[in-house]
Amino acid sequence: TVIELSSVKIDVVLTYCKYTLNDTELAGYLPWFHEQGIGVINASPFAMGLLTDLGPPKWHSAKPETVEAAQNAAAFCRDEVCQIKGFIVKSSAIGPVGHRMWPKVDCICT
Repeated sequence: TVIELSSVKIDVVLTYCKYTLNDTELAGYLPWFHEQGIGVINASPFAMGLLTDLGPPKWHSAKPETVEAAQNAAAFCRDEVCQIKGFIVKSSAIGPVGHRMWPKVDCICT
């Protein structure tokens, strides 16, 4: 990998839209990053607006059924007097590595 071939120590990597409610591809790589002592910054936990009350911009690459599911999740949160933003921020910060920022995630209402 680029990390293994680097002549300088890499302390942190930035990933974009790869640990969200609709895409958890990053989860499979987190244990390796943890073993290497590399921090991971999860950019765009809202999936470029997909996971917000306003929804994604028209150019978003999500399939129509993914957009519909995300909007249903936002509506569910509104119906439960929650904001999807609070849930997204908390859930995207909790990875499968084992050291968690928060011990438990239920429905986070803000």
